[in-house]
Amino acid sequence: MLLGMDVYHDPKKRNRSVCALVASLNPTHTKYYSRVMFQQAHQESVDSLKPIFIEALQSFLQVS
Repeated sequence: MLLGMDVYHDPKKRNRSVCALVASLNPTHTKYYSRVMFQQAHQESVDSLKPIFIEALQSFLQVS
């Protein structure tokens, strides 16, 4: 499983930040799980990372 994650902050709007996580679900890396979540503005650490990572792992086990 390959994982990627990023946090985006809109400098013009000062609204909530957007976090995204993507994970590959098969050995050839052609199927993916993805999730987007919102959090407080300018927050770098992702509060909901643990439950989202568990969801990605469960999806991986279902596909594998």
